[in-house]
Amino acid sequence: MRQLRSLLQAAPAAAEAQRDDWLADVTQSLGALSSGVLAILAETESLPALAGQAADSLTDPAMLERILRTVVLVAAVLVGALLAEWLATFLLRRPRAAVERRAAGFWPLRVLLMLVRTLLDVLPIAAFAAAAFGVLALVDMGFVVRLAVVTVINANVMARMVIAGGRALLAPGTPGLRLLPVSDESAAYVFLWVRRFAHTAIYGYFLLRTLWILGLSQTAYLFLGDLLGLLLTGMGIVFVLQVRAPVAETLRGRGEAGNVARLRRHFADFWHLLAIAYLVAVYVVWVLDVPGGFAYLARATLLTGIAMLVLRLVLTLLDRAFAAIFTLSPRTRSDYPLLEERANRYLPVLRRALQAVLVLLFALVVLEAWGGAPFEW
Repeated sequence: MRQLRSLLQAAPAAAEAQRDDWLADVTQSLGALSSGVLAILAETESLPALAGQAADSLTDPAMLERILRTVVLVAAVLVGALLAEWLATFLLRRPRAAVERRAAGFWPLRVLLMLVRTLLDVLPIAAFAAAAFGVLALVDMGFVVRLAVVTVINANVMARMVIAGGRALLAPGTPGLRLLPVSDESAAYVFLWVRRFAHTAIYGYFLLRTLWILGLSQTAYLFLGDLLGLLLTGMGIVFVLQVRAPVAETLRGRGEAGNVARLRRHFADFWHLLAIAYLVAVYVVWVLDVPGGFAYLARATLLTGIAMLVLRLVLTLLDRAFAAIFTLSPRTRSDYPLLEERANRYLPVLRRALQAVLVLLFALVVLEAWGGAPFEW
């Protein structure tokens, strides 16, 4: 009894300590945000002085010669890379067009053609990267400038690789190679957003890295990174709102009957709110640097998905069980026309009660997955 009493007394203290630690982490993160704002203001105030120094340095012939030489070297790297990419694209244009003209109804053949077309898309990107790094290895430039050029090359290659992956899945303009069951307009729409997200996230990140390499303070760099994350979150919310109606229509289905169909119709009314809340939660966890936050979100999301699959399976099995157990044979219904109505009276009420219990258990499991601890109430 003493041990039990000690545990009961220690539990609130542990919970309070854990809450204090969380509040301390959040307070520290908010302090970092305010420091970032101050750092940005300091960087802005120093811009006139930096501009004056740059103007003074341009009057020095040696500095002008160094700047001109650096610009020429950077241009040589980029021009060489673009020429290599153009040559690869020119040489591969006919094989790529031949693959795109093929309309494969057999799914494995479609996957094979998609892989070939993706390879033909990636080869010019590889040529660009190889030529850029090859020319960069031959020229002599300062370490900081070289690092900035490498950052730009990496951003270009990474963004285009992501876009190539999106083109492989969506195949806009080539429905014969498309793997996903979407229309031409939907494929073009989603691919457009893939490009927007890729360009914003990758070029934004590498731009900040370049500014940091060139002298941006660490605090300002982190704050601008948070702003970039806020921009991406806002873009995600806009995307969710744009696809709210078509996704809801898909979730509602075509008027199917059954428990799963009813749940889907209810979920279609508010799915976008859950998606927006999830995006906001991801951003808050990231910007406040909540310890274990992403692991918590990943675990809760995975458990929620598993619970949804289990609920759908159990509801389907419940419907089949009721149909198998309580449905009379055609001969029995023919011999006793009124028997089925009498024997199955109130069965719909029982089935709905069982469905309600299952949905309630599902809600409790989801609440438990997200930290609500309903089973401890």
